[in-house]
Amino acid sequence: MRMSGSTAALVALEDLAPDAMFATLPGSGIPLWPLLRWPLSEALAHTQYETSLPPRREGPLGKIGRFARTALPSRVWSRALRRHYPVLFLGTGSRNTPTPAGSFNPLLGPFAELLGERSAMLQNEPIPFGRRFAFEPTATFEDAVVASELRARFRPPRTSVLRAADEMAEELFRLVEHPVAPELRARAMRTFRIRVARAVSLAESYARLLDRVRPRLLILQQAAYGDRSTLVSAAHERGIRVAEPQHGWIGGAHGAYHFGAAARDPRLRRTIPDDLLTFGRYWSESVSGPFETVEVGKPGLEDAAAAAPPLDRRPEEVVVASTVVDPEEVARFVLRLREVLPAGWTVRFRPHPKERQTVAERYPSLAGAPRIEFDMEPDPYVSFGRARILVSANSTSLYEAIALRTPIVVRVSSMSGDYSDPEIFPNQVQPGGDPEPAIRRAIETPERDQPPELVERVWATGSRERFRRYVEENIA
Repeated sequence: MRMSGSTAALVALEDLAPDAMFATLPGSGIPLWPLLRWPLSEALAHTQYETSLPPRREGPLGKIGRFARTALPSRVWSRALRRHYPVLFLGTGSRNTPTPAGSFNPLLGPFAELLGERSAMLQNEPIPFGRRFAFEPTATFEDAVVASELRARFRPPRTSVLRAADEMAEELFRLVEHPVAPELRARAMRTFRIRVARAVSLAESYARLLDRVRPRLLILQQAAYGDRSTLVSAAHERGIRVAEPQHGWIGGAHGAYHFGAAARDPRLRRTIPDDLLTFGRYWSESVSGPFETVEVGKPGLEDAAAAAPPLDRRPEEVVVASTVVDPEEVARFVLRLREVLPAGWTVRFRPHPKERQTVAERYPSLAGAPRIEFDMEPDPYVSFGRARILVSANSTSLYEAIALRTPIVVRVSSMSGDYSDPEIFPNQVQPGGDPEPAIRRAIETPERDQPPELVERVWATGSRERFRRYVEENIA
């Protein structure tokens, strides 16, 4: 398996296993390395690819509103979950989609529906008052997050504790053999300090939640990212198996799913999930960690593929999926793409979820441009399943389009070799190249690059039955 330089450096640091990697938060025993691992991984990767993320935004009024909301009684708070559920789902909730039955989590919802009353769902994202959910009970962990923020502000850890955490982080930054841009290092340290300040309060909230619900299986989105390490540890202390459902692209450039020798040490292994539930064999082959891989597929995509209209009945539209990276260059490419499309064709530019609130200011040359529209459809599979062609540089959408039988054009970037396997995506546009030949190939021979065996390798079929078997084996 080929790793990116930044991921290889992270794994090499864990293979070195310095003493600092096993430091704990004084007075709590909480391992510090998992709280730093993903911020460091992001800093390494963005330095390697010379990329950046959109700024995080929350004004003071937003904070005050969240604090006020969680003080009120409501059945949507995590503290309202008080009975036993054999399976507990916890996901981000950031990509919920509206349905006639209520808001629906496209990643976890199909699995939760299989289990019915044997499961409950939590999400990180706030739940607006009055929101209905297609699956009940659905609650939010926002009340516990707000409590941790308040405790960090008004009862912060002692200065000596914070200093010890900083010294540990500085030592590991010094030992990693990969450059880190100063501004990215500073951002990683800010994230780490926030996590340290909130760690004890969140750990206590997680422990209370698990003691109330008493699940035998925890399905935890992003369990390997480190910020949930206290929840994973609390689950393991109680004999609860932890599985992370794959939610997007994973491969040799994703630091969250590649670990070095230190991760197998019991002091850190307890912070890592037991199983990674992947979309298919291709993804299981693309990771390396102390967890087991279990191929379960993706029910929402399987359903969308069955419902997608034949290619010749779709509107003459090209969807361009954003990857957050280099917005000015992406905008230039989209404008050039529009010029080489046949007459009457439209470009629909689909911003990344992190760009949606600022898409017009982030891509000013595309806003209002003729034959270019912003695609704000909540469900990505609806967008990709109605497109004649999907264009992207390094997005999960490229792989999802395989299942939807949508022809794919890869816009090659500095990251494409690590994110978009050229054996799977041969129809490519090189940097600065003319997109017209690739677009013509996608229009004239759309079936050329998607043989049936490729679809099954990337997307395991029978996903619901696969997941059902996995659950029954682990909660019996």
